[in-house]
Amino acid sequence: MMVLLALSARQLAGGKRIWLMLVLAAIPLVFAVIFALVETDATALEFSDGLTNYLIASTILPLVMLVLATASFGNELDDHTLPYLVLKPISRWTIVAPKLLASLLVGGLPVAVSGWLSTLIITEGDAGHAAATAAALLVGAVAYAALFTWAGLTVRYALPFGVAYIFVWEAVLSTFLDGTRFLSVRQYTLAVVHGIDDSRLRDMVVELGLAEGLIGAAVMVAVFTTLTTRRLARMDIP
Repeated sequence: MMVLLALSARQLAGGKRIWLMLVLAAIPLVFAVIFALVETDATALEFSDGLTNYLIASTILPLVMLVLATASFGNELDDHTLPYLVLKPISRWTIVAPKLLASLLVGGLPVAVSGWLSTLIITEGDAGHAAATAAALLVGAVAYAALFTWAGLTVRYALPFGVAYIFVWEAVLSTFLDGTRFLSVRQYTLAVVHGIDDSRLRDMVVELGLAEGLIGAAVMVAVFTTLTTRRLARMDIP
């Protein structure tokens, strides 16, 4: 399992993909430094909340996880090495889990660190605000990893599917339709930020509580990890 994790992480971090991920993860830091250097009417919490909500949780985190998680099985499918994995007498779960962890380590962790550091800069060293941001982003990263790994293995056009989920389902439908908020990773992420630190996101609409956000994320991870495992077990692999 550790060998597969190391191999998967190297595959995801290889080529130009890792540079794109690092550039996206660095964007919040650029905004944080600008805020620290330039006079503005916004308070530190207002700016930090806007950065977390409208940029990191809504765009950067889901896009990073989409690109990485949908490619988790891409190399094995493209070079036809997946049969060598599934023919081994090991549980399918021990194949899926390293794939999820690899996308989390390569993409989710850098975004969480970026969110932590940018919040720390904006709030002039407030560790509580920064910790709430990082913890929430990690929760969101795990949920996105499970969803998009499943999509990469199951959906023919996984990237367009993921973009539609991010910018149609989460950005539009979950804003206007109450029921869809319980199926939105973005809402889970914001719920964790506000639940851990109730001074955060006060001026923004957070429909879910901390428990609902954590339970929703846990259910999504469990469901899509199970679906990915079942798909891997049942699919016809050339």
